[in-house]
Amino acid sequence: MTFGQFDESFVSVPIIKNEKVVSVMQGIRNKKTNKVFFSHTEDTESISFFQNIIFSKRLLKPLKDTAYPSNNSTSRAYWQPVTSCSTRTLIVGCTQDASGANCTPIVSSTTTCTTTYIFTNDYDDSDDGYYPPDGYTYDGTRPNVTDDEDPCAKAKAGSTRATTTSKSTAFNTAKTTITGMKNGKENGVVFGNVNYETKSTSVQTGGTSSGTLTHTFSDPIADLHNHPGNNPPSTGDLYVLISNQQQFTNYSTRYVVTLNGTTYALVVTDKTAMNIFLKNYPPSITSNPYGGNFVNFPQPLFNEWDDISFYNNDNQEMALSVILDKYNSGIMLTKMDNNGNFKKVNYISNTDTAGTTTYTNTPCPN
Repeated sequence: MTFGQFDESFVSVPIIKNEKVVSVMQGIRNKKTNKVFFSHTEDTESISFFQNIIFSKRLLKPLKDTAYPSNNSTSRAYWQPVTSCSTRTLIVGCTQDASGANCTPIVSSTTTCTTTYIFTNDYDDSDDGYYPPDGYTYDGTRPNVTDDEDPCAKAKAGSTRATTTSKSTAFNTAKTTITGMKNGKENGVVFGNVNYETKSTSVQTGGTSSGTLTHTFSDPIADLHNHPGNNPPSTGDLYVLISNQQQFTNYSTRYVVTLNGTTYALVVTDKTAMNIFLKNYPPSITSNPYGGNFVNFPQPLFNEWDDISFYNNDNQEMALSVILDKYNSGIMLTKMDNNGNFKKVNYISNTDTAGTTTYTNTPCPN
């Protein structure tokens, strides 16, 4: 082991079981004493990083083509197929003392494409061959599903609440301030109801991956913070919202704005279900050597979340939404659309005869 020979101060080593990275061992070297302090973490970002580098080329499954017919007609129906592709390139280079003649960088690229169905209002009566996903009609409804069973209907009240708060002056002022800070850290505020008007705390700055928000409101209703990257709300965000809601009846929304401007909102939709979920799946908390804690789903729920994300091109949005719905968490993930309205992030699962499960992004109509 060469740790320390090149003046390194930090090392991470993946722990692998059955061709899957299950955790990461971290070592931090004190340069003054030259001592190394080791710790163990189940941080999802670290696990995903090593999983993708070590196994993605061998294990990444191709996405299944969705069997919705289409033709080359220029007519447009309510449910439009949209295909997007992304390419992941891994380059392993050379050390500075290696000569060009003896070292050739290794380059590996993997391209993954997925088709989703987008709800649009440009429907006409022509037979253009575009059909809605199973269980949906051309007007975006599910006539054979009751409101108690329909995730879009269950999320509607929470989505509306998130939209209403987001249109307040306090929210827009805070969001503009936070997105303009660009300090590489998480910055946030808490919103409270004061004489039927939404008010905000001043902006509070945390660390690079976490932060604690405080307030003096007697009736807090929501909070907002940024993620320095483009990752959606984390499991830590989920459990913080649960804790806040248990302390304050109306504290039912946690907003997250990412680096690229995407704005999410975790919304409480069923307090009883939320408490049952917490009892069955309490958070797994491990120490972060840089301060604070890593908060994740407990095993084996974390493995399921990680598998969904990993086998779908690191789609953490999909993974969180699917887990919250599948286990009746009483909380749903919503996202602001181009009109400034929050709608549930909605993925429909389908398992084929071979046992392979795929997920179709099916946006809720309202």
